[in-house]
Parts: sequence; C-alpha cells; structure tokens
Amino acid sequence: TGPRPRSLAAMATITANNTVLLFGGWASGPVGDTWVWNGTWSQATPAVSPAARHGHAMAFDPVRARVVMFGGNWTVELWAT
Repeated sequence: TGPRPRSLAAMATITANNTVLLFGGWASGPVGDTWVWNGTWSQATPAVSPAARHGHAMAFDPVRARVVMFGGNWTVELWAT
C-alpha cells in the first residue's frame, strides 16, 4: 500500500533518518494526507497537520532537524514539524 496517485504534492528528504516525507497534492481535489517512505510507504497521522493543499514546497532543515513547508492553494502559510 501507499499514497494514491496525485500531482502537485511536495516531498522532503529527511537526512537525519534516511526517510522521505510526502504531503498533500491534487487527486480530484486537494489532498491532505502525510506519508513516510523508508523502504516501504506508511501513512503518518500527526496530531496537528496543515489543511489539504497542492502546489506547495517542502524542505528539510538539518540545523533544526525540522521539515518546513511553504504555500500551497495560493496561500503564504509556513509550517514546520
């Protein structure tokens, strides 16, 4: 199992633990799910999560060991894990 097909999602490589984080995208509408890849896909269920969105960007900040996400759905929101 894994994330359903989508476009306009964002992914970030988390170098601290060699995983990839995928959030959101577009699949017949904005998607707001979070997935982690570490050789296999698993769906994450964070306690707090941004609203469903597409067209956003994500990156891993190795200094703070956090994933940072910006924008999506024509917003200027900034999220960090």
